[in-house]
Amino acid sequence: MKYKVIKSKEQYDQYCAILEQLLVPNSKADEIELITLLIESWDHEHDTVGEVDNVTLLRFLMQEHGLRHNDLADILAVGPRLISEILNGKRTMPSGMVRKLSEHFKLREEVFAIGKAK
Repeated sequence: MKYKVIKSKEQYDQYCAILEQLLVPNSKADEIELITLLIESWDHEHDTVGEVDNVTLLRFLMQEHGLRHNDLADILAVGPRLISEILNGKRTMPSGMVRKLSEHFKLREEVFAIGKAK
């Protein structure tokens, strides 16, 4: 399939559906990267994402992936207390954690840039 710059909401939805299907083991990495880039371009131009703080994003990702505090602590090689403090807004995410989160969830580090600490 040849991909084109997204010009409509319907095309955007179609590309999102294609990307979800490709995000399974043994998929074509180049195709995933291209569709992700096209979707991100659309999101940027149409502000479909808006600003979400990194704690809200992290909670959402944990829920979507069925992760608990201890699972995330193991993935990031940190103590569960640090995870709890971050999720409760008492601490900001250290840069090393942001890097590991972006690698684990296959997201750009910038998506975790909007912090929310009390």
